[in-house]
Amino acid sequence: MSFLELAKKRRSIRRYKPDSVPDEIINEILESARLAPSGNNTQPWRFIIVKDAAIKYKLYESSKRQKFMLEAPIIIALLADITCRVKQVNSVDIPENIVVLRKVIRDTAIAGEHIALAATDLGLGSCWNADFEQEDIKPILNVPEFCFVVALFAIGYPAEDPKPRRRKPLKEIIYYNKFN
Repeated sequence: MSFLELAKKRRSIRRYKPDSVPDEIINEILESARLAPSGNNTQPWRFIIVKDAAIKYKLYESSKRQKFMLEAPIIIALLADITCRVKQVNSVDIPENIVVLRKVIRDTAIAGEHIALAATDLGLGSCWNADFEQEDIKPILNVPEFCFVVALFAIGYPAEDPKPRRRKPLKEIIYYNKFN
């Protein structure tokens, strides 16, 4: 399958079969994320693999009670680690490093899309979830102050086959030389 075919095939999956996902497949997905590009090769991404039902339930409660968070056999928490660019960080420094935080979130999001596309390529479904607050989600996963939770990915075998959603035609979103 070409990359364009893979991109066209990828959907947000919100219904999952209860089948477990082998660790080898999860590792392959995370290997694709590990290979993502990042500014200055900082590689700010960190991953927490969640299989525990009690922790998944807390994530579900903290992210607007989206049912797919409970159905998916795996949740991958995608974290951006600011220490890849700033070595001495404490809670006082975070606002002063907002530009750095934006860079590590940007780079980590690239790894996130690698997760979504790799899951599709391997016959799995995935769904980004970023509908949560840091102060709610971080304690559940024991995330340190110097990391930012970018997204939670529900991962599993799809129990649905959603139709493609409408996309704007290129002529509506392309500009040449300047935005006009």
